[in-house]
Amino acid sequence: MIIRLSDKLARKINAPARPALTPHEEPCADWSAHLFRIGKIEFIIFTNTTTLYSALIRSAGVRCDGDLMVRGFLAVEAVLNLDGMGSLYSDRIAPHTGTAIFAKALNRSVTGSMNDLIRLAPAYFHDASTTLLEASCRLNDVPMLSTLGGANPRAAMKALTATPPGPASNEARP
Repeated sequence: MIIRLSDKLARKINAPARPALTPHEEPCADWSAHLFRIGKIEFIIFTNTTTLYSALIRSAGVRCDGDLMVRGFLAVEAVLNLDGMGSLYSDRIAPHTGTAIFAKALNRSVTGSMNDLIRLAPAYFHDASTTLLEASCRLNDVPMLSTLGGANPRAAMKALTATPPGPASNEARP
């Protein structure tokens, strides 16, 4: 499992220096995370690096990499379950969570697409009753022209369910 941290998020959780890594051989095991604000509230967007499928969490209480892992993947699992892809989590994401390593962002394309989703996030919180889960689902409906050729992150993640999984590994990558 690779979790690619933005510099801002790495500072917040006091993450050690991170290497640049090539994409994980299992696309479901490569995630990017970024810290952002809406008003005075800090959030973290947890995004699959390949599909841009995302889950939002509040950053309050996320003080270390363990907090980030637990809260981030609980949110990812909840969004996948809501979208009818819970087996994708249990079959292709969960087996990799025990071997997570932190890395720098993969490239500007992924970072730029995450920033586009972050810019849209406040619009989904126009109603005070909107939950993080609902806002996450709405973000996953956004067509991503430059990165996904016009598909939305949900469709891209569903397409992964049709592909065979990459190698499961219990060892950390160098």
